Amino acid sequence: MRNPTLSRRASLFCLLAATPGLSPLAADGNRDAAVYSVVAVMLLVVIAFLAFLWLTQRRFLDACQTGQQLELFQRSPAGLPEGTIRGTMGLLIVLVSLLLVLLPLLTGSEQLKVPEMLTGILGSVIGFYFGSRGNESAVQAAVAAAAPQAAVQVKEIRQQLDQATQVAQTNDATRLLDKTQAVLRAAGVVIDLLPGEQGQTLRGASRKLEQGIAAVRALTANDPAGALAKAQELFAGAEQADPLKEVIGRAAQSVAPLLARAIPGAAPVALLGSVLGIGLKLAGDSYQKWKARVLDLPISPVIFAFPEVDSNTGYSMIENVPALRQAFEARLADNDREFLAQFARDLLSAEVDADTLRERYGAGFETPAAFDDALEQARRVALDRQLEARIQGQAPALLAPAGSYGKLVGALDQIGADERARTDLDQAVLVVEGLQNAGLPVADMLQQTLEEASK
Repeated sequence: MRNPTLSRRASLFCLLAATPGLSPLAADGNRDAAVYSVVAVMLLVVIAFLAFLWLTQRRFLDACQTGQQLELFQRSPAGLPEGTIRGTMGLLIVLVSLLLVLLPLLTGSEQLKVPEMLTGILGSVIGFYFGSRGNESAVQAAVAAAAPQAAVQVKEIRQQLDQATQVAQTNDATRLLDKTQAVLRAAGVVIDLLPGEQGQTLRGASRKLEQGIAAVRALTANDPAGALAKAQELFAGAEQADPLKEVIGRAAQSVAPLLARAIPGAAPVALLGSVLGIGLKLAGDSYQKWKARVLDLPISPVIFAFPEVDSNTGYSMIENVPALRQAFEARLADNDREFLAQFARDLLSAEVDADTLRERYGAGFETPAAFDDALEQARRVALDRQLEARIQGQAPALLAPAGSYGKLVGALDQIGADERARTDLDQAVLVVEGLQNAGLPVADMLQQTLEEASK
């Protein structure tokens, strides 16, 4: 009678004997080769799983970007779909365990037999990992039956955590909506100062953002997480469409390079910041004079008051205007202080008309237009004397990028030849003035906008 056990063993023996390198009768070298082959297979399995995880992560990221769900990608473990790591670990454990169990059988060496304790541990890990997740509800029911008070406390803690999360999401969404509303408020001021077609386009975008804010505020009560995501989108959109950034950005592109060309070595955007920042520091009559200086407006004593006029003022006015210096060269040589003081008072007084000035001082000029132009330049010199003293007293740091007041206004004078730069600078000055009159924190807004423009 044939022994079934012996028959099966003989069959297995013949099968293994027919396989090169896997026979129990193989030499030690062949057995070692089999071990190395198994180890190589294990490494290949691990590498294959790592490549699979990497490829899955890339595809998941692409899908989240396409669907604008990056928050889901960030919340996912290791940037992988939920359950991917659990499934991969399970398959890896099973395959490695099978290879370890089959290793003694493939090599025919009892010395390579996997200890029973290790197989028991692997089985426990698999059973605990999958069983704990698959029977989570059963475990919770058992805990509730064994310790009802503890189960109630756990439930209460979870509810409190969920409530705290919702409150935090609601607060974050509200904060972002308030910041978006502030951006839109400033945008409304800027839009009113922009030309017709440009202002209409931005006004339409602003209305859409206003409607979005109202909708998200209503959403916070029922869906805090969704409201937070929408609030983030609205705030990003409002910042991107901020007209202040557009106006300052345009001025930075056209005006700043001209300023830097006039003052070699100076930072272009910093010079633009000085021009706009000085206007924020000055107030009243001083600001109006600076505005007229920047915008290259006529300097009229009917509009601007010129106090503290003396012979030094007259000397400076004549000395710094070539046409006047040539006409009154003898007066300067004689240091006629009475004439110099009277000249300054007449030119800077609202009571002396143009005809009187031509009669008293226009004899040395070929045409009335040449004389009027010389007087305009002289008044600008007097204006610069007053402004320089005022700025040095209130905001000397703003002159640092240019090096001096004279260099800064000299650079401004060169902008007049570029029509686009002049228009962009005028618009930037008016926008900053409008924001300041509206009571908005324009200094902080301007600093942030200039920092972004300099990048």
